[in-house]
Amino acid sequence: MKKVFWGLLLTFASLIAIAVGFLSVFLLRGLGSEKVVSLLIGLVTASGYYLIWQGASSLPQSQSWEWAGKIAQILCAYTAATALLNLLPLQLPEIITRVLQIASNIGNFVVLYMIALGVRDLQFSARTDLGAEKLWKAFVAYIVAGLLSGVLGGPLGFVLVVVEFAAYVAILVFLAIAARKYENSGGGFHD
Repeated sequence: MKKVFWGLLLTFASLIAIAVGFLSVFLLRGLGSEKVVSLLIGLVTASGYYLIWQGASSLPQSQSWEWAGKIAQILCAYTAATALLNLLPLQLPEIITRVLQIASNIGNFVVLYMIALGVRDLQFSARTDLGAEKLWKAFVAYIVAGLLSGVLGGPLGFVLVVVEFAAYVAILVFLAIAARKYENSGGGFHD
């Protein structure tokens, strides 16, 4: 389960890297840094999905972990391909780019959802409190804040983005705690 945590952390780190990357692109305009930053962000994100895929496949299989692994595998390939294709002087039509971005966001949501359900499944099978309820509540807060921040703008939208960020950090914290508890319960020796 540690791999799932580290994978989720890397996909989260890529979100932070995007903000830093935009700043560096702004500061280093004209030096080709956009392509390098885009490649690095894509590869970090792809490696995060790879770890989620590998971690999910190493856990006792339930439908939740099976689907988390399958979708993370697809997102790993998609993210790596997109990062490499961004180096080429090609540009897809905007509608295709938008559809692929929406599909990627939905995939990311499903992976996170399956991880939350997978922790619940592990909690039941390991007969150990892994904090699945707290993880689920943080997940719901993350999704609700994300949806509302996309609809609402202005100061309230900004507050919701901060809440969304805090909820994602809470998800990471609860997942790290669950991974440690699962390993201590004797269920995670092969993780």
